[in-house]
Amino acid sequence: MLRAVVAILLVLSCAEARVDFAFSKIYDEYDFWGQSSVTLDGLCADTCHIYASITEESRNVASKILIQTSKGFISIADIADRISPGTGGMKSELEISNQPTLTIVNGNAGLAAGPLVLYIVNKAAPNFESAEVYEGNGMARPQAYTKKNTITVMSAAPFTLRQSPAAGGSPVLGVRAGLTGFDAVSGGYDTCVDVFNLKTAPFPGFTFEINGPIVTLLYDYDQYTQQPGEITASVGISNALQLQKAGFFASAGWHGCSAKMFYKSSLYNYISPTQVNLMNETPQNVVLNVMTNADEQHAVEFFAVPTGETARVFQTNSMQLKYFTQDVITSWHQDGIVQYYFMVRYTSNIV
Repeated sequence: MLRAVVAILLVLSCAEARVDFAFSKIYDEYDFWGQSSVTLDGLCADTCHIYASITEESRNVASKILIQTSKGFISIADIADRISPGTGGMKSELEISNQPTLTIVNGNAGLAAGPLVLYIVNKAAPNFESAEVYEGNGMARPQAYTKKNTITVMSAAPFTLRQSPAAGGSPVLGVRAGLTGFDAVSGGYDTCVDVFNLKTAPFPGFTFEINGPIVTLLYDYDQYTQQPGEITASVGISNALQLQKAGFFASAGWHGCSAKMFYKSSLYNYISPTQVNLMNETPQNVVLNVMTNADEQHAVEFFAVPTGETARVFQTNSMQLKYFTQDVITSWHQDGIVQYYFMVRYTSNIV
């Protein structure tokens, strides 16, 4: 255990923990721990938008991490508080133009930092003008608020995202989801996988537990005109998931993009064993598709209830498991190895 703790601290304390995408960068607390200042070149040379999320516990330190603009300094806490009234938690961006080098200063004693997410995206990004960005702590986007096909939700703490069933009953609704900002979910420039993709009628809604800082929903209005039901979010995850028609769950900080740093936070569990329970009242046909880069010693283990079937999965980009069962228990011990991950997408015959 001590060896795992030392290893994880060494990894997390490295400078430049940020995740780099083609048109954006996502920063976390470890980018600012021990750093008097952090600079970013190029992304705001023409125009960029900046969004932030913090926790109440990290508000004090976030208020002393300051972005230098042409008009003075603005804190990450101030940016996180930019919520448009009457929108159910939609964020207002900080726009910066003509600033080739962006400087972020850490004014905390001991150069401390706390849980935060800082999302900086260039105007050339896909969905830059059209995406809605929401705070995951208390989001309540009304049904058919606006017809936007791209909705991003971000939170400094793991959070649960829910969409109610689509209104109208019969029209088809199509939506896919990725664990990135709005600029990377469309694919192309960044090689990122969808964690969810469902087109069906009647659309049953969904509940996602996001074990990371950000998720983007992309609605397919080119083929389907149906708008989503109410979308809500709240801080916290349970790892006790009700079986749905389709869904996913993943290890902390995983984003599904190749050759990139993982998201990091002091709120993520890298050391203690993880268990996710996928549950239902009656047995159903369930298909799991598993991705993991963990070695055999850290294999992802599955146990079906009540059939007693088991599986151990390691080092695979795609392994399919099929069960007719009531519950599936997924167990994993990351043992402090931050670069290990797993993700499970599943489908079932639930209507």
